[in-house]
Amino acid sequence: MGKAFKWMCLFLVVTIVVSAELYRKAPKDYFNTLNSMVDGDSVVADIRNFELNMTSVIYAQNSEGEWEEYQRLHGEENRIWVDLKDMPQILIDAFVAIEDQRFFEHEGVDWKRTATAFLNYLPGVKLYETNQGGSTITQQLIKNITEDSDKNADRKIREIIRALVVEKNMSKNEILEAYLNTIALGSGICGVQVAANYYFNKDVSELSIAECASLAAITKNPSAYNPIANFEENQSRKKQVLEKMHALGRINDEDYKKALEAEIVVDKTQRESYEASVNSYFIDAMITDVSNDLAKAKGISVDAATRLLYNGGYRVYATVDPGIQEKIEAVYLDTETYFPIKSREDSEVTMQSAITIVDYEGNIKGMVGGVGEKTRNRGLNRAVDSPRQPGSTMKPLGVYALAIDKGIASYSSVYKDEPVDNYYGGGKPGPREWYGDYEEGKINIRRAIYHSANTIPVQLIRKVGIENSYSFLKDDLNLSFLEENDKNPAALAIGGCTRGITTTQSAAAYAIFGNHGVYYEPKTYVRVEDAEGNTVLSREEGRQVIKPETADIMNKLLQGVVYESGGTGTALARYSSMRAYAKTGTSTEAVDSWVVGASPYYVASVWCGFDKPENMPNTSYAAKVWRDIMKDIHKDLEYKDFVMSDTVIRRDFCTFTGLIAGENCTETERGYCVPDVYYAKCDGVHIDETEEGAEGTGEQQGGEGTGEQQGGEEGGEGTGEQQGGEEGGEGSGEQQGGEQGGEQGGEQGGGSEEGAGETTEG
Repeated sequence: MGKAFKWMCLFLVVTIVVSAELYRKAPKDYFNTLNSMVDGDSVVADIRNFELNMTSVIYAQNSEGEWEEYQRLHGEENRIWVDLKDMPQILIDAFVAIEDQRFFEHEGVDWKRTATAFLNYLPGVKLYETNQGGSTITQQLIKNITEDSDKNADRKIREIIRALVVEKNMSKNEILEAYLNTIALGSGICGVQVAANYYFNKDVSELSIAECASLAAITKNPSAYNPIANFEENQSRKKQVLEKMHALGRINDEDYKKALEAEIVVDKTQRESYEASVNSYFIDAMITDVSNDLAKAKGISVDAATRLLYNGGYRVYATVDPGIQEKIEAVYLDTETYFPIKSREDSEVTMQSAITIVDYEGNIKGMVGGVGEKTRNRGLNRAVDSPRQPGSTMKPLGVYALAIDKGIASYSSVYKDEPVDNYYGGGKPGPREWYGDYEEGKINIRRAIYHSANTIPVQLIRKVGIENSYSFLKDDLNLSFLEENDKNPAALAIGGCTRGITTTQSAAAYAIFGNHGVYYEPKTYVRVEDAEGNTVLSREEGRQVIKPETADIMNKLLQGVVYESGGTGTALARYSSMRAYAKTGTSTEAVDSWVVGASPYYVASVWCGFDKPENMPNTSYAAKVWRDIMKDIHKDLEYKDFVMSDTVIRRDFCTFTGLIAGENCTETERGYCVPDVYYAKCDGVHIDETEEGAEGTGEQQGGEGTGEQQGGEEGGEGTGEQQGGEEGGEGSGEQQGGEQGGEQGGEQGGGSEEGAGETTEG
């Protein structure tokens, strides 16, 4: 070692001694100058910030409705804060004894130890058997907080001055508590609470003397003295800690002897809970959800909010149902059964899928955003990141709900299945029907929905209004991926959107048909608390977007998709003895396959297709995924049914005109009416002009009453519902060529060679 370094060390020793004496006698102005030089106040503020790099914990409700820890969420360091009063005294004694035995006497800097540490670097000087650092617990804390780790004299001087500032502003207990919660203890763990959990599966308050010494032993070199990776080295260092504690009188002879002989058992069962792992798609979505909302609430960037979430010691009360999430993940790992189709362009590429399940308050209970094993965190999550053309699942949202809500259509309205003029460019009429030829004569709205006609919603949207439909979808139902150029019938009436919607948006939108018309933004959390237990985020209330009676009537109409002969979703009926409402959808050229369906408990939306759109030779897989997952989820649930609002009115309708049945109407069936809407009455003259019948239901004129309030049973007498559905036979209940695709395949009707935005339903 050169002479220059020797003289530098001597100079620093003298400087330290002189500085110590000056500091003791320095006037306040001198202290303030030193403080400003090293930004001491900021360091003190950081230490006192309980949100400093602490592990956040995610909670979920168990089957009894009790909140339980579900997962820990942390950045590079895993930390949970614990108050000093909740730590055993023997643990405090162990760390002080081995790290800074004069901690309670010095003022932040142990001048004797600092001077000897410098001298120990001089050639020929060995004050200790090994080179020993001079850092006190206060100085180590500052280094942990500031991450100021430069290996030069300037850094050491900054650290010394900062230590003096900290000790002037904080009590010894405050410093010790911060230190024991921030000290690195191996395996990416910081703080004694997580270390006690991780290594011994105990709360810190339950640690034995030997276990306390074992943790204190780690601090010298967290990698070299890790109890799991290097057990023998840890035990050797633990012995030194116990010897030091005994020598300082922190433990008596008997406790010392017992601790030396005590067997240390490292419990490795907790490792997976505390080490960073690949999160589920739900947790990925939750991180994004909370980060976005924290950024908005605190007025910071999303990146800053994400760092705060990872390291802020937050408690997130998540909406996930662990059982549902597990069931979904099991299906999405079974690619051979549920997702066997390979790309025609690349045989290595498998079809993809996404699913979101929500309850009727928008709480996301489960989510998967891709097929197969998930291999990375916060990658592509198709359930929230990948909008796709919704096909016919758009019809109830963009047209039918509004038409009934505004009195433009009723439960029993009838129309001609015929093309609309100027649908295609050049004035050509359309759209074409997926099932081939247009149906002859009249078609009621129930059949139009369950058989998924294309022409009826296109006719109706002209009366609803493109702007009204777009505003409802974009603003009320939060279908945020819709664009200005989607303001056309092909996009809003039959789902040929530019980008489309996600399964999460779809599930939340369809929930309005099972909760009396209230839209809830889909959420992954119920509330978020900070490290001190203050609620910083909570979910918003829902908002009424359609009349309760409209929602109930749509529920009845959409049940026909599942239970009417000829419905495109009859395969879904086998999920349970409970009722369901649903809509299936297939986009242009059958590149997207959808099922959005709901039980009295949950709404589930499933999409299947390829990331790079290509034709799906069989579109039945979305239905199979929906049916099997919902069957598994509901198998142990108590029977439940949809509840219709008392204000829904029941009347007999003329099946020929769709109007309220008159005295001369010979063919009638029971239907449902929205209050405060005038329904024209059939005069019994059944002319072959079904368009007049349709228009007669839409005028808000008051006048004649709409009939008696609904009463009695809710069963579907006279409504055309096939109670029990088409349950017989695996192949008999599915519409060949329909949106299910049929087990047999089925022709691709409709086509799109004349223009985009036509649902093929094949």
